[in-house]
Amino acid sequence: MLSVITITYNNLDGLIETYRSFSNLNYDDKQLIIVDGDSNDGTKDFLSTINDKKIITKSEKDNGIYDAMNKGLDIASGNWIVFMNAGDTFFNETCLDGLNFEVANDLYYANCKVKYNGFERIMNSVGSLTELWKGMFFSHQTVFLKSELFINNRFDLKYKFCADFNLIFKLFLEGKKFEYYNEIVAVIEAGGVSDNKRYKSTNEVFEINKMVNNKFKIYLYFPLKVTYSFVLVNFKKILPKKVLKYFLNLKYKSA
Repeated sequence: MLSVITITYNNLDGLIETYRSFSNLNYDDKQLIIVDGDSNDGTKDFLSTINDKKIITKSEKDNGIYDAMNKGLDIASGNWIVFMNAGDTFFNETCLDGLNFEVANDLYYANCKVKYNGFERIMNSVGSLTELWKGMFFSHQTVFLKSELFINNRFDLKYKFCADFNLIFKLFLEGKKFEYYNEIVAVIEAGGVSDNKRYKSTNEVFEINKMVNNKFKIYLYFPLKVTYSFVLVNFKKILPKKVLKYFLNLKYKSA
């Protein structure tokens, strides 16, 4: 069984999109876990209308994104796990048909479509796993993990932006088997937490490397990367909105 864990807070429209996408998925052995952070926008009313044995809901206050994701893990009963935030959708009804969950892999990662302001681009996860220490080159919405990997693992709440990278990178260093599924499986919106706080998330990746991958090369790479990210984030803040919008539109239109 595949457990889809969806976390949400005051995003009813996005949650409905994710719910419909899950319902339309051409994959029968599935369940949807919805973890709501005690929304006040009608989400709880919507959840009360769901009458489907494949869907489990929970609504209560949490301590942030990764705390909510951990709560979803506590409920999930599938052999495989994927996290789809409210507003994320599967690419189409058949996008998982080529995934073979019976082979001896521990983790699959795939491609996604990224949408921004009416434009979109395909994010192909074609990077080398030997470069994973620099940060994830795939979106967490395209990552399918064996549930047994979470028996002794949860998202570390001390990381505000990159707890998913922390967990996945540790699994890689432990020698878990990763497999690239070269298909588009998800559609996501640009501008997530780590997008908006790019230099802070880069700094967290640096801190994680210090803990589990403390090699000389990280001290050559990350200080410059963190500085670049800091300058870029703050430069965007002073750009006129029309200019910033132009360059962002150009980025997605040309991709």
